[in-house]
Amino acid sequence: MRMRNRFLALVLGGMLAAGTAQACAFHGYTPNPTLVDVLLSTEQVAIVKRSAADPRGYDPVATLVGPELTDVPLGVGPEAAIRLKAQPGANVLIARDGSYGPWVEIAVMDDRYQSMVEDVMARQSDWQLGEERARLAFFAQRLTDPNADIRYLALRELDRAPYGMLKQLDLPPMPDLRADIEGGIRRLFRSAFCWLACRGIVALRR
Repeated sequence: MRMRNRFLALVLGGMLAAGTAQACAFHGYTPNPTLVDVLLSTEQVAIVKRSAADPRGYDPVATLVGPELTDVPLGVGPEAAIRLKAQPGANVLIARDGSYGPWVEIAVMDDRYQSMVEDVMARQSDWQLGEERARLAFFAQRLTDPNADIRYLALRELDRAPYGMLKQLDLPPMPDLRADIEGGIRRLFRSAFCWLACRGIVALRR
């Protein structure tokens, strides 16, 4: 049930726009699980693409974790369909809710996002063992990524960090900060405070 709640939080929270969550030090709420939380929690993860034979379904591309996926028992959902219309030919990341639960669409990916996901999966074992600083450092370097979905995920990852740990990270300058907050990433909500805190830390170091 705990894993299912995580999947539902992601799906209802719009993760397709791209351990345990800690209470955020900036604004006193517990962030929803991120894509990375799901990838660290599930035992089956795969990459699929829209089927040329049946656009309502998927064909397998690669299995990242778990038994080889030869048939995709999942149809194209409405949110994924919208993203795929804008990104024809893009791959889709799916993960399974437990060993016997349903498969869920997690993210529509361009090549850059897929490469980031593969890098995360290569670190799965270490991060499952609690390499929190390494995980935060990985995403701190992606706060200025050209891909807005990666910047958003990086923000959500840093949003989990206690302020003291955030201050110890090597944060890059963020030239796209204002545009992201004002319109480029409309999904920031409370996490905008994390952007502002990061910007303040960077400014203090100049």
